[in-house]
Amino acid sequence: MHHPHIAILAAVLLALAPAACGDGNGTDTDAATDTGGADGYPAGMPNIAVDDYVWTGCDDLPPNGSATDEMVSAVFVVEDFEKSFAVEGVQLEIFYNNDASGTPDLDSTNLDLTDADGRVTALVPRDRLIAYKVVGGETPLYPPGVVKTSIEYSQPTPDVEGGEIDAIAVSQATYQLITTVLGITPDPTMGILAGGFDDCAVQDIEGIVARLYNGDGTRCMGENRCLDRYFIDETPAQDQWWSSADGLFGVMQIPPADDYDLELHGIIPDSGCPGDMVRVGERSDIRIIANAITILDFTSTDLDGGAWTELCVW
Repeated sequence: MHHPHIAILAAVLLALAPAACGDGNGTDTDAATDTGGADGYPAGMPNIAVDDYVWTGCDDLPPNGSATDEMVSAVFVVEDFEKSFAVEGVQLEIFYNNDASGTPDLDSTNLDLTDADGRVTALVPRDRLIAYKVVGGETPLYPPGVVKTSIEYSQPTPDVEGGEIDAIAVSQATYQLITTVLGITPDPTMGILAGGFDDCAVQDIEGIVARLYNGDGTRCMGENRCLDRYFIDETPAQDQWWSSADGLFGVMQIPPADDYDLELHGIIPDSGCPGDMVRVGERSDIRIIANAITILDFTSTDLDGGAWTELCVW
């Protein structure tokens, strides 16, 4: 399975300063420079070249799991995202229904800590999508000693006994750099959402903006709230106002809540929508935890013979 979260986290950590692509003469050739657009959108947003992407025939994902599904024994393999070493001594919580806002199906009462190889065995629904949470806190076996709380949604489970599930752990040092490198002072009372966006052929989509909505349908926004950020060549860029060719996005400084909806908007020429602004992807019921990172990778809406006008933003 495609895992853009590895790229987005590594990009944030390894960049020494916000950067953009240039032409070698000090000229930025890829980033937007004007954020004065109307309706809260950056000025100069590019059209999405529809013919460059595949909008139908997306692979059918497994359904979300449940406690009544057939179970298989699976091995979670937890690695540090940056160095890829096995992370020993961390506690996972498993949510069969792919919704981390409720009570976990597996936690410290029935799930061991990861062993020296970063492994822990768990019963999970067969061939389903689940969510897992890395429980943050002091973890002496995990350099530099503290693992941050993180959640990853839509993790597929194996359809056979003994299959492996890849999982990642994020250190405190990494988490602090995620916001700092983008010019944002970390706020421990807020959370972060990070992810990547593909079309139906698993190509990264350029030209989208991330918009986060509260459970009541109002947009989460403010001078220091729900700040969307983007990347160039998998490197954080303060002057990039929509996704570049890497398809990566982040939303920073999010107040904790259990019911956020994320929409990805883009301009589709001749879509028939007002301003040609279309919801090219969306995901509901996202949980944000204070001082933690939520990881979400997903694929574009599958048109499946439908019309763009069914996905207008307004």
